[in-house]
Amino acid sequence: MSEDKNQVPYKYEEMLQEFRIKLEKDPAARDRACAWLHKTIGEEAAGHLCDLSDSMKIQACIDHMKISLASGDIQIDDLKEIFG
Repeated sequence: MSEDKNQVPYKYEEMLQEFRIKLEKDPAARDRACAWLHKTIGEEAAGHLCDLSDSMKIQACIDHMKISLASGDIQIDDLKEIFG
């Protein structure tokens, strides 16, 4: 079975779920993720996230991680650095 190159590899789904939990519980992790998101999508686009609820911000961050992983823009090790 070939893996669709536009999909996040299944092996990362569990780790992304761990990142989501960390974002929900750890304000410092949220700050690091927000800084990463601002850097990767730009200040103007990231600024629009300020009006969203925390749960929507977390979902937007996780979605961007999935897109970046699937496109090859980042590696899972890059995300591990953000979350320690």
